[in-house]
Amino acid sequence: MSDSQRSHEATELNIDGEGSSGGELQAYKQTYPWADIAALELNQRLAGAEAARRAAMVHRWGAIGLSKATGQYTVLRNLRFVDGHRLTQSEIGRRLNVTSSNVTRLIDGLEEDGLVRRSADHADRRVTYVELTKDGEILAERIVPAVIQFSMDVAQIFSPEELQTLLSMLARLQTHVESLDESGGG
Repeated sequence: MSDSQRSHEATELNIDGEGSSGGELQAYKQTYPWADIAALELNQRLAGAEAARRAAMVHRWGAIGLSKATGQYTVLRNLRFVDGHRLTQSEIGRRLNVTSSNVTRLIDGLEEDGLVRRSADHADRRVTYVELTKDGEILAERIVPAVIQFSMDVAQIFSPEELQTLLSMLARLQTHVESLDESGGG
């Protein structure tokens, strides 16, 4: 019996066990007998873990008096780590992997709060730079250590070996999913 078959059988045996998706996944299996329950559970657990991680991060930030949206913090962190604390608006979009309208919305909010300022490139008026203001630098200095500590708190449940294994598996998963997106299928 292959590892895949063993994993599949183990998942079927635990389908009504721990977790909130057991009954729901059983319904999928009854309706679609060909469905791989382990694959469905993987997607649900990834989504659930990310939702829980985001909620915990927002809660943690709220507890230390930070209340901006996650995307806005990501902009501030990106600006914090570049020379001159300045990037083009399009570079911010590339780094965050979001549309230009999303970048504009994020930067609008930060600009309204006095955390960033925009300036046009003197040589090419189509290029807009975004840079941290003094208040933005101060806030970024609070955010970065908070994110580092939060990341360490999330990872603390794993041994160093487990963490390296998980990181390797997640990198492999990310590469595979990106190839699905590019190819349009499996």
